[in-house]
Parts: sequence; structure tokens; C-alpha cells
Amino acid sequence: MSFLKDPKQTALESGVSKVAMMSSDEVVKIQDAQSGGDTQRFIRSLFPIIDQMKTYNRKFFLDDVISSFTIAFILLPQAIAYTTLAKVGVMQACVAAMFPLMFYPILGASRQLSVGPEAVVAVVTGSTIVEIMATTSAYTASQIASSLAFMVGVVCIGVGVCRGGFVDNILSGYLLVGFVLGISNLICIEQIPGLFGLTLPPAEGESSALDKLQGAINVFGTANGVSAAVGISNVIFLLAMRRIKKMYKAKYPILGKVPDILVLVVLMIGISAAFDLNGKYKVKVLGTFDNKLPIPGLPLLNGDLVGRLIQPAFITLLVGFVESQTVTKKFGLHFGYFPSGDQELVALGSINLVSSLAGGMALFGSLPRSRILVNMGAKTVLANAMAGIIVLVATQVLGPVLKFLPKPTLSGIVFAAALGLIEFKEIGFVFRIRSWAEVIMFLITWAVTIGFAITTGIIVCLGFSALLIIRRSTEAPLAVIGRVKMNLVANNDEDDGYKKDPAQLELDSIPYRYQDLVNHPYAELLEGVVAVRIMSRIMFYNIANIRRQLRDLIHAQCLLVLERRKGIRDSRMSRNGGDVRYNGHPSMAALAQDDDTAGVKVDLPGKAAGDQIEDDPMLFNTLVLDFRGCTELDAWAVFLLHNIFHSFEEHGVRVVICGMRDVQIQMFKRAGWYEDMAEDLFPSVEQGMAAIESRIQRPRWYKKRW
Repeated sequence: MSFLKDPKQTALESGVSKVAMMSSDEVVKIQDAQSGGDTQRFIRSLFPIIDQMKTYNRKFFLDDVISSFTIAFILLPQAIAYTTLAKVGVMQACVAAMFPLMFYPILGASRQLSVGPEAVVAVVTGSTIVEIMATTSAYTASQIASSLAFMVGVVCIGVGVCRGGFVDNILSGYLLVGFVLGISNLICIEQIPGLFGLTLPPAEGESSALDKLQGAINVFGTANGVSAAVGISNVIFLLAMRRIKKMYKAKYPILGKVPDILVLVVLMIGISAAFDLNGKYKVKVLGTFDNKLPIPGLPLLNGDLVGRLIQPAFITLLVGFVESQTVTKKFGLHFGYFPSGDQELVALGSINLVSSLAGGMALFGSLPRSRILVNMGAKTVLANAMAGIIVLVATQVLGPVLKFLPKPTLSGIVFAAALGLIEFKEIGFVFRIRSWAEVIMFLITWAVTIGFAITTGIIVCLGFSALLIIRRSTEAPLAVIGRVKMNLVANNDEDDGYKKDPAQLELDSIPYRYQDLVNHPYAELLEGVVAVRIMSRIMFYNIANIRRQLRDLIHAQCLLVLERRKGIRDSRMSRNGGDVRYNGHPSMAALAQDDDTAGVKVDLPGKAAGDQIEDDPMLFNTLVLDFRGCTELDAWAVFLLHNIFHSFEEHGVRVVICGMRDVQIQMFKRAGWYEDMAEDLFPSVEQGMAAIESRIQRPRWYKKRW
């Protein structure tokens, strides 16, 4: 026998003795150090760049520089191209690709998220500008765009501070896919005039995608052949490069680092300048633009404009944050970091404020650009800041070169980006598994978005999502349970709540466990007793649903008893035939005020036509409620449950409560109702059923199937 102590126990005893011998001053010092540690953790969580800089080295710096140059020269033409969607000037879009990117590393935690002007956000901005300017001439497009960016920033920060980082989960997956598909179609249709060199008459107010398509078809005869050739060939080039990268990137990794948009822009600028596409072939080009930076300052924020921008600000938040969080979660999981949604909301809100104060437009993260950032090897958020600086320098230096950029090329870049928004894989999947409910919602959202307006589409999307969330929240799964021998459930995954514990000797002595009839159709039922397991929280919003399900389950088991007495093996029963009427047990009034349980007729031996069997005490005399799966009760649920229990008692039905948690029992105690239920309160359903069986002189067990 060894007299040596366990090393872990020795260390524990040593630690305890040291704490016991500490003076009060030493304890205070330790507490101060811990509070200082909490402060440091808070600062690091608020400024994630601190932790990133701890491991920053020369290799990381070089990777960030290379990736930032690539992203900058992709972002610059994209920002210019998105001016057609956002209805703003070139420099206002470019400003959104400069200073906000420099600020994002301070608060942003997503290392591979490329922020800047984004297609869907640009569309929402443009539709907002068109809608407001159609009703008033008091504001310019620039003022509306800057004010919208400010409102988006305020809303994002407010939602983040209120810990609303879960907002990206509000939109149902296929509702969002339908909405984005509609947005993609709208963007593609809007680029048709630019691709083919068409000139459309000015529209009055916000037009739907179908209206814009009809307008383009009406003037299609005026298309410029060279513009069409340039635009279509550019789209084919970008789509082909995307396909080639996907097919051969694993074999030739260098393909992943080829900036196809930058290559296309350089190539088309050279062709345009060499062949004078604008002068000889009337191809529209970007031309000279004022590259003077706007004067920083607060945007226009009067009561009228703020009221008009509240709804677009929330819509921009939803569509922009969903894509940004998609990038954050995807690449965060891949690279081993997990940014908080609340932190990202604050960071994205802050860069929108910066954009607004600098005279820019709203911006969010972009999934396609973020993929490029990853492929180029970006390691930290500093890649965004470097890209912003490069864009700033490029707009001031490359103006004489950018003026040759053909507008069909810009439209082709946007067109290809819009096609990249379509989730072909997800759409094919939902059709393949034949989830027709989601298909219908997806198609409705898509049709509304392209047939009416963006705001209508997102409202329909939010409405459907709200209905789905409410419906799922009110669901409360219940199940009739019966006894099963221990050897039949020993390896059952469902029976994970029973562990061998000396404190549960009474439970271990019972050779049965109670399981639901769905997974155990041969479980035995005790005649006159309906045992129901509650497998969800009981709250004010689902208590009515629980009441309805209890009524249906009790009614179904009573019918099962009648079947057994009659000797019927088929569980199908007619509501309009037979000799004996079953109106339901009188206690059903405790659960329903209607006559849903009336009108069932069965032919029972020894009963004359029209005899009532509803007062038979052996049909239903005890209700057992297993609360083991109930995780939470609220005050209204406790109040209604007490009323239901009391109503059952008045109708001669005993209510036995099993497996209720201590915190739930305390609620009944505080209400003063514990004494009424204490006699029929048991730690487990096995102990409760054993007590019930001991009270019955001749208990009769039967099975649903035999």
C-alpha cells in the first residue's frame, strides 16, 4: 500500500493553504490584477488589431502589400462602375473605397473581409435616390447618398450595441436567395443600356426590373455595334476567367492570383486609347472627371430626410450585413478566428459614418473581393487600409489614364459581378430535394423583387421570415409515452438522461423506462392513464398550442382504448358511422371550448345504439406530464398550467407532474400553488407511474400494436 498522496490533490491542498495564509492586502492586489486583466481583455475585444499585431512580421507585411495592390486596382474600377447603380458621381463612390478602408482595421475583426462599395448596397442607394428625387427637388443625389451612409452607420452601431449581431440569421436562407436573385436580375437589366450603348429616356420615380427591361427593348434598335462587341466580349472574358480559375486553380495555383478585372481594365484602356473608340466608333468612355476630394463635414440631416431614410437604412443594413457575415463566418472558420457579430456591426457602422463624413456612400463587405483577398494571401485587416491608400493615390494620379476606360467595360464588370451573386448551387439543391414550401417562398420573393421594387421585395422577404420564426417559436412538441423494458432502451440514444448514480437507487430499481410511441410503437400503455412528455419550453406564445396538442393526444389515446376493447387492429375510425357515440371525456372541456372531439362513433360489444361512454372512468382518469424536456416556464405559462390542472381535477382527472426542475417548482411555490400539487409531484416519470400503478387494484397494460 502506498502512502504517497495524489500529485493533483497535493497541489490543490497546497493552493488552498496558500490562499488561507494570504493577507487581506495580498488578496486585494490579486483582485486588482484580475480587474486589470478584464480591462485588457475588453480593450483587445474592442480593438482586435492589437492581437493581430502581436504576431505581425515581415512576411505578413509583404503578403498584405501584394494583396492590397491587387484589391485596390479591382476596387477602383468596381467603384466607378457602381456609380451607374448608385446614381452618384465617380468621386463619391471612390471616397467610399478610400477612407473607410483605412479606418476599418481599428475596429474590424474579420481579417479577410474586403470592405468597400458593393453591388446590392449600390442598388439600394440608387433606388432610394430615385424615389426621393421623384417626390422632391430639395435634395441632391450626393446629399441623399451621404445622409443614407450616415443613417446606416448609426443603425449598425445601435444594433451592435444592443447585441443584435444575430440579425443576419433573421432572413430565411432561401428567401434571401430569392431576393438576391431578383437583385442580380435587376442589376443585369440595368447594365443592358451600358453594354449596348443605348440611351434611355429619364424614368419618373423608381421602376421595376421589368419596366427597365421594357424600356431597353423599346430603344434596342439604336444600339452601337462596337459598344455591344466590347461589352459582350468583356463579360465573356470575365466569366471565362472565373471558370478557368475554378477548373485549373488546384493544378496551377498562380491562376488564383491573376486579377482578371485589373487585366481587363488595363487591356481595354490600351485598346480604347490606341483605336480611339470614342472618336471613331462613338463608344462611350469614362472621360475626365473631377478628382477633387469632397470637403469633410456632417451630411444633411433634417427631419424630413431622416424620416425618408430610416427604411432604406435598415434594408441596407440587412442585405449588406448578411453578405459581410457570410464572409466573416466562412473565412473565420477556415483561418481559426471567430469575430463577434456585434463587434462587426459596430465596425461596419463606424466605416459608414467615416464614409458619410468624407462625402462618400454606403458600403459593406464583398464576398467576391474577399475571395480574391484570400487567394492573394492577405493575413490581416491592414490589407484593407493599404488598399484604401492606394485607391486614394490612384484617383489623384491616374485620372488622365482612366478617362479612356470604355463604359461598356464598366457595365461588363458589373454584369459579371451580378451573375456571381446568383447561388446556382443552392437553387438547384432546393429543387433537387423537393422542398416545395421553400421553393414557393423563394419564387414569390424573386418575382416580387423583379416585378415591383427592391423595398417591396425585402419587405416580403422579412414578412415571410417573421412568419416562419413566429410559427417555429409557437411549436411545442409533445409525445405520448409508454413503458419499455430496460433491455430494449439500454442502447437507445434518446435515453441519455439516465445515468447510474447511487443517489438514484429508487429509479434504478424500476425495470422500465418511458419512451415516446413514435420511436417505440410497442411501448405499453396503462389503461385510464395518458402520459405525455413535454419537449420544449412553455411560454406565453406556445401555451395555446400545447393545450391543443394535449387535447388531441388525450383524444387519440382514448380512441386507442376503445379500439382495444373492440379488438380492432386498424387504427382508422369513422366519424360518421357505427352504433356507439364517443363525445370525448368531460375533462376535455379543460383544454378546449369547441366540439372537435364530438361525433366519433364506434361499435362496442354489449352497448346499445346511442349509449354514451364518455363517463367511463377507465377511459381516462389520470394525466401524467413529464417535464424532463421542458427547459423554461414563464409567469403566464405557470398561471395557465395551474388553471388546466385545476380544471382536470374538477372533472375527476388526477394530474401527476414528473421531472419538473427546481427553478420551475419555485415558481409554483411563490404563486402559493405548490401545496395543491405536492402530493402528485415526482422526480421522474418512472417513479410517478410506479406510484399510480400501486394505487390501481387491477392495472391493465396494453400496446398500441399487438
